[in-house]
Amino acid sequence: MNVAFVTIFDSLDMSRGSGTYYFMSREMERQGHTVYRVGPLDFHYPPASRAIRRLHQQMGKRYVAFLDPFVARHTGRRVARKLAAIPHDVIITNDVGVAGYTPTEKPLVLYTDVMITYNYAERKLPQARLSNLSPLSLWLCRQTIRQGIKRADLCVFPVQWVADEALKYHPAGQKVRVIPFGANIIDPGPAVAAGRNLAQAIEQNRIDLLFVGKDWARKGGDVAVAVTAELHRRGIQATLHCVGSTPSSPVDETFVRRYGLLDKANEQQRKQLYDLYRCCDAFILPSSSEGFVIVALEAAAFGLPSLAYWAMGVTDAVKDDQSGLLFPLGAPAETFAEAIAGWLQDPAAYSRLATGARAYYENSVNWQKAISTLFAEIEQWLAARPARRQA
Repeated sequence: MNVAFVTIFDSLDMSRGSGTYYFMSREMERQGHTVYRVGPLDFHYPPASRAIRRLHQQMGKRYVAFLDPFVARHTGRRVARKLAAIPHDVIITNDVGVAGYTPTEKPLVLYTDVMITYNYAERKLPQARLSNLSPLSLWLCRQTIRQGIKRADLCVFPVQWVADEALKYHPAGQKVRVIPFGANIIDPGPAVAAGRNLAQAIEQNRIDLLFVGKDWARKGGDVAVAVTAELHRRGIQATLHCVGSTPSSPVDETFVRRYGLLDKANEQQRKQLYDLYRCCDAFILPSSSEGFVIVALEAAAFGLPSLAYWAMGVTDAVKDDQSGLLFPLGAPAETFAEAIAGWLQDPAAYSRLATGARAYYENSVNWQKAISTLFAEIEQWLAARPARRQA
């Protein structure tokens, strides 16, 4: 197919959107589709949006530009002008504003993990990426989400909870699909996972934990540090390797290693990140809220078991007792440490999770599978589609 792939950010930049746009579009091309990239797209703020933005800055409330319907209308018109010069069969976008406000007669597919729960449960999760919205900002965001779901011909989401919430905005189950995202990495192959064991860790009574996340608070960085400290209290020489954000408060540098943000678009930094995935023993991400946590999928590709909370957006990315272990939201550091210490006493349990993590990646959360499934759904819809409604 000829695909117009519309993204706000540059889909050739591996460092944007955790690499999702890059790996998604590259896999489309690898599978034989011609991809016309539309983006990056700068936001244009109409007078109303500028006023709303200033008001929220004064209030200390969150204003979300890409979910502002006034901004989205302008963006949609610009996208339509660009599409007029592209010989495309289908439009695929990850942006609900583009989906909702781009006038077009061509089939349009929305593939995103962006969602606000219908009862706005995020208000109880201060670290959620769409928390702290004012009533006005929440109303604007919901207008855009509702319009995007209504206007798209297919609405594809990576996790069931997002699909369930989408149906509350617009009950059109016949066009909603769930297709997990893939891991945003170059496949390391099965050998790393196959050779993973705790023999050296048991011999040296030490464990290496990997934490990857840009948002220290929301990703649970302080919990990860507390887990490492608890392991030391138990006599286990643990080291926490932190990639992305840095601790929000002073930590014991004897057991915390900081690497800063490692850019996947930089070959040397990407190699350093992949080496950490290979060499560490477990991935820890006590996140309180996610859309669909991609880094856990990357860990799974390396056969690296994950330790995480049973939280929104995490339970589909980490399969409990298969690719890792999930604990009740808010469980203390001792709970994580107890599980890790148990691996040192029962390494077979760890090996089973390492094998399960790689199997989960190979069978469910890789871009080859995601894109082939996506286009199978598109072709099925095209074969049975009704007459396209006017934009």
